[in-house]
Order: sequence, then C-alpha cells, then structure tokens
Amino acid sequence: MMLASSNKIFPGEENKPKALAVAATFFCLMDGSINIIQTPTRAFIADMAPPSKQLTGQLLASMFQGLGALLGFGLHKHLYKDSSDVFWLFTTVFLVNVAVFVPVCAYVTETPLKKLEEK
Repeated sequence: MMLASSNKIFPGEENKPKALAVAATFFCLMDGSINIIQTPTRAFIADMAPPSKQLTGQLLASMFQGLGALLGFGLHKHLYKDSSDVFWLFTTVFLVNVAVFVPVCAYVTETPLKKLEEK
C-alpha cells in the first residue's frame, strides 16, 4: 500500500522526490517478496517432477502466476476506479489469501519422503 499511495503520503510537487523514493523502495521490496514466493515453487517442481514432466510443471506454474496477475488486474480495473481505493484492493487481496491459505495450513498434512536405499 505504501507503493501505491506514496504520492498521498507526500503530497505536493515539492515532496515528489520523497514520494518517488518511497515508491521505489517499496517496489523493490514487493519484487523481492514475489521472487521469494515463486522460487520455492519452481524448485519444488524441479525436485519432484520426473524429467519428462519438468517442462509441463514449469509451464503450469507460469500459467497460474499469469492468471493470478490477470485476476489482480481485473479486480483493480473493474472494482476499484480511484487511487484512493487501493487500500480496499489490498484488503480484498489479503482476505482472499487468508481464505485460501488458512484452510490449506489447517488441513493439509505433510508426508515425509523415504530415502531410497543405495545398491
């Protein structure tokens, strides 16, 4: 939210460098957090999928990331018309994430893999 509302935090032409610095800083933090989220997914696919399914797995991961980006853009374009609505956009995205990830964390159990014996 700091990225999107930096010009509201520092209004006026004289504060434009401050607003730009805040926006650039939070853009870098947002980009880093997205990479932190995506990297384990790609590594998991590379570790778990057989070589014949690697390409399909990576393509599916890219497809779902793209669909998520389109969904986010669509939410912003059709539901939130003004820049002051950014708070509600982020709140909606946060609530959707909570609604998806809380049940996953509560009900999905991890089954440890067994090591293959060397011959």
